[in-house]
Amino acid sequence: MDRREAGEELYRKKFAECGLDALFDFIKRDWNSDHGRKMIVRCKSCGSVFSIWNEVFKGRQSRMYCKECGVASDGAVGIKARSSKVEEAMRFYSAGHSVRETADLFGFSKSDINNFVKQRKISNGRDWRSSGTAAWREKARQLFASGRVKQNRSHRWRANKYGCEYDPTVSLKKLIQRDGMRCALCGGMCDAHSREWNNGIGPLYPTIDHIIPMSKKGGHVWSNVQVAHAACNYRKGARIEEVNA
Repeated sequence: MDRREAGEELYRKKFAECGLDALFDFIKRDWNSDHGRKMIVRCKSCGSVFSIWNEVFKGRQSRMYCKECGVASDGAVGIKARSSKVEEAMRFYSAGHSVRETADLFGFSKSDINNFVKQRKISNGRDWRSSGTAAWREKARQLFASGRVKQNRSHRWRANKYGCEYDPTVSLKKLIQRDGMRCALCGGMCDAHSREWNNGIGPLYPTIDHIIPMSKKGGHVWSNVQVAHAACNYRKGARIEEVNA
């Protein structure tokens, strides 16, 4: 048995030990992912095939659910199913309410709302660039241009400075793969080609935002990071509360 076959057997065994084989079929490990940490599974209810990280084995992910039919490993209906609650939340969002307002009212996370919006390709009609946000963009541009604000301190350096947890696997590329390109602070889409500031990024460029700032002991870990526009990230600063347009 070679190394990959042994890896497949290990994941298959863990899959069964976690009781996931009751509703899902383990197909194989995705060796194209980071060190093969993803696995490809099939939903027994609807037959859809999808990939999922091995975090479900480590207790960091509460359950596995099918993105198509919503069936979940804990027996509940997945939050991403097209339930009446989700549809009601989307109607509320489409009426012009922000991601944060929708999430707070219906009990979802902001990431869930952003994913619902992305799946349905809908908009709340808001333009985050309007009103005071445009002034923040200009102020941020001036600060970066003057050199008073620099992006030359790594997350590892900041974690050591503030004494918070640091996970070296957290990166912007992987975060975008997990959450997409939608800003968690304002709900707008990020633009990787926005680079008009002198440090190689622009106001719409995607950045890593720490939900609890590292200066307030919020670690550089997966549970504490989200995608945000560079301008929104700057506008939020070291505050814990979210910023909405």
